[in-house]
Formats: sequence, C-alpha cells, structure tokens
Amino acid sequence: MFVKSLRTRFRFRAFFLRWVEEADMKKAKTYREYKADCIRIAQLMRAKDREALLKMADAWEDRAREAERQEKKAEQEN
Repeated sequence: MFVKSLRTRFRFRAFFLRWVEEADMKKAKTYREYKADCIRIAQLMRAKDREALLKMADAWEDRAREAERQEKKAEQEN
C-alpha cells in the first residue's frame, strides 16, 4: 500500500513538472509574440509613442527570458 502511494505521488509529480515546463515554454513564446506586436505597432507610431512601445517590447523579452530560466531550473531539479 505504501509503495503504491509513493508510485502515485511520483507519477503525479512527474506529470506536474512536465506541465509546468510546457507552461513556461508557452509563456516564453507568448511573451515574444507580445514583443513582436509592440515592435510592429511602434513602427506606425510617432517618436514618443514608439519609444514607449519599444520599452514595452524590452519588458516582454525580459519576461520571456525569465520564463526560460524557470524552465531550465525545473529541468535541472529533475
């Protein structure tokens, strides 16, 4: 009974970690899509607005890199 319980917990943990890793990869991809949107829109704006959108694009890239770091960290823990 105890061994069965441990197996179930291990399977759940493995499933959960895979789910978190996939979520982080999706987050990074989504954040980079937001970045690309900001850059595209910035090209159509006046200089002042363009600057703000390009700063936003940089922030989205930072978020994407952080999501990738979290993904690598989760991989190393396994």
